[in-house]
Amino acid sequence: MEYYLIKADTDYTDVPVVESWFDRIDVRDMKRARASRLPERELLFLQGNPHTTFTDILFRPFLLVSEKMQEVITLYEPDTIFKEIVLLDTVNQLAELYFCPVLHKVDCLTEQSEFNLDRSVIKKAIINVSKTGDKSVFLLAGVQGFQAVGRLDFIESLLRRDIRGLTLTPIETIDEVMAMEWK
Repeated sequence: MEYYLIKADTDYTDVPVVESWFDRIDVRDMKRARASRLPERELLFLQGNPHTTFTDILFRPFLLVSEKMQEVITLYEPDTIFKEIVLLDTVNQLAELYFCPVLHKVDCLTEQSEFNLDRSVIKKAIINVSKTGDKSVFLLAGVQGFQAVGRLDFIESLLRRDIRGLTLTPIETIDEVMAMEWK
């Protein structure tokens, strides 16, 4: 199986910039066990920018996806919890509906993976596929921020729908269960 690290496309320079969200959303609640503490719908304000490009995926201040991407996630991971987030630019009268997916966190990075000091940047990702189960899209456990991973079938489905705003980095995989059986 092939997996890809899903990142923001830095070619999009005018993505929405959310202001003053800290007192409205607690990122510690973006776990399946605590998702009920998150509001079902929240309105967040944007910095005024008449050139804002509403891409299909945002990673700041936390993971947000468009309705089109939410539909694909639901196809592959039907038990995903979503919270509605309305992004509003009052200066330019722009608004867009996003969804905050509360994805499963999977502890599958191997010791051979490489990071920066605070584990907010993955320099080299190697995952143990025997730990991913049947998850087609998930967040990596043991790292800072929202590091999303997609299995090839999920990624192909996104690409067929012309999802904008993401880049893909192939991830090396190992299967420790299979390796143990060969010994």
